[in-house]
Amino acid sequence: MKKFLLTVIVIILVVVAGLIVFKDTIIKGAIEKAVKDMTGLQLTMESLAIGLQNQTVDIKGLKLRNPAEFEDKIMFDFPAIYVDCDVKAMLKKHVHLEDMKIHLAELSVIKNAKGELNLNALKVVAEKGEKPAEAKKVAAEKPAETRPMTWQIDKLRLKIDKAVYKDYSKGKTPEVYSFDINIDEEFENITDPYKLVTLLVTRTLAKTTIAQLANFNLKALEGSISDIVSGVSEQATQAVDQLKNITDGENIEGVKEGVKGSVDSIKDKFKGLFGK
Repeated sequence: MKKFLLTVIVIILVVVAGLIVFKDTIIKGAIEKAVKDMTGLQLTMESLAIGLQNQTVDIKGLKLRNPAEFEDKIMFDFPAIYVDCDVKAMLKKHVHLEDMKIHLAELSVIKNAKGELNLNALKVVAEKGEKPAEAKKVAAEKPAETRPMTWQIDKLRLKIDKAVYKDYSKGKTPEVYSFDINIDEEFENITDPYKLVTLLVTRTLAKTTIAQLANFNLKALEGSISDIVSGVSEQATQAVDQLKNITDGENIEGVKEGVKGSVDSIKDKFKGLFGK
């Protein structure tokens, strides 16, 4: 009996040690599969650090690759992604991310020599931002144990630096357009991973003319995340209201008159120097 118990204890210790040693590899594989399912793209990572005590995932140098038929290799370049997750919820097939930070350094939109656009390889674009009704119906009818995981992102901080558009359809040397985005926004209550991908694309392209240059239907995607983006608009409105409360009406009118007086004074001086 003692020998049996000792054997069981040794097996448990070996399994636990294996999980500790290979936890990064196991979770890395799970992340690669999840991202592949969400986007349809392959990914690479420079490093992955798992915090078991504080239940965090810290990813460095994550890149989503273009399909093989495109000249440039990378579509999305993420220097850093940080996630604070609820491990217990995952055991119940519920991905609960209490806090998520995404830094997108560059989104590369490519039109290849055949006139094909790399964005069309994304699942959310092919499905116009939402899953087909039939797919939703099939998922709902599946037994509970075979249904896909549900998602909940409580808070997302999204930082986007740059977008680039390259058009190879007009010759060997592509036409290149570069746009500085420089946004740092927060979103709440995201319950669909497809909407997360859609958010990355739409918030980036909304600050550029890439959609017009590439003849890409951006509005079809934007409509599918109106509930998420409206939250940002409400926050901006609240900030304006707070500013109004801080500064009373009389002071605002005083500032207006002061600015007007300064402008009139400058006008008079320029008239004296240069005439009309």
